Amino acid sequence: MSQYFSLERQKLINIYHQETTSHQQIVQLLSLIYEPMTRTPLRACVQAMEIQAQDGHIYHTKTLKTSLEHLLKNKLLMENEEKKLLVNPLIIEIVTRATLLDNTFEQLASIIEQKIPIRQRGWGEPIRQFDNELQLIREVRLGLYRQDFDFISEQVSTYQSRSYSSYKSEIHLETILESILDNPFDPIWFLRLPQPLYEKTLVSILSKKLNNLDNSDDYFELLQVTCTQEDDRSSDTLQLLFIEQLIFRNRLAGTPSPLTASTL
Repeated sequence: MSQYFSLERQKLINIYHQETTSHQQIVQLLSLIYEPMTRTPLRACVQAMEIQAQDGHIYHTKTLKTSLEHLLKNKLLMENEEKKLLVNPLIIEIVTRATLLDNTFEQLASIIEQKIPIRQRGWGEPIRQFDNELQLIREVRLGLYRQDFDFISEQVSTYQSRSYSSYKSEIHLETILESILDNPFDPIWFLRLPQPLYEKTLVSILSKKLNNLDNSDDYFELLQVTCTQEDDRSSDTLQLLFIEQLIFRNRLAGTPSPLTASTL
C-alpha cells in the first residue's frame, strides 16, 4: 500500500477513536454488515442494539440521519451510487477487529443475522440464496473472525452451486481471505488460518505482490519464519516460494545451505 493510503488510514483511525461510543457502534455495525446498506434495515439493527443518540434516547429516523451525515462528513462512512452506506474500506477490517477486543462482535453479528438475514429458499431444510458476492464475503468474514472454517467452506460451496443471481461470478476463497487479511496485514489473524488456507493464501498474496512489484516485506517475514524456524506449517510449496522470494530479493546466497539443498 502506498504511503498516501497508509497516512489516510491512520488519519481515519484517529478520527474514529475520537468519535462518541454511539458513533463507533454504528461504524462497527456497518463493518460487519459489509455490503452497502440502505437506512431502513440499518435503523432496525441500531434500534435492536438499543444504541442511544446524543440526546440520551434510542435512535429514531431523524437522530440517526444526523449521525450518519456526521460520519459521512468525516469519511468514516461512504455512499455508493445508490446512496447505500458502507464503511470506508481503509478501516473496515480494523473496525471489525476492534469489536473482538471489545467483546461486542457476537452481539453485533447476531443482530445482523436476525435483522438482515441471507435469503433462504426451498422446503424442509432451507437453502441459503446469496444475491451477490458481497453477501458471501459478509458470511466468510463472520466465519473467519469466529474461527469457524467449516462454516466458511459451506458458504462458499452454497454460493458456487446454488446462487443463481445475475451477479454471480467465479470466486476463490483465498481471494476473499486476501481482501480481509491484507487490509491491513495482520499476522495474528493470518496465523489462525488452517494449514491449507494458510498456504494457498500466502502463496497467492506473495505471488501477486511480486508480479505487481508491491511491497511485501511483512508477508516475506512471515514466510521466512515459517520456512527457517522449526515450524510445522512449512511445506514444499512454501519452501519453493521462499526460494523464489530470496532470488527476487537477491538474498539467496545468504540462505543456509541445508534449506537451499533440501528445497532444491
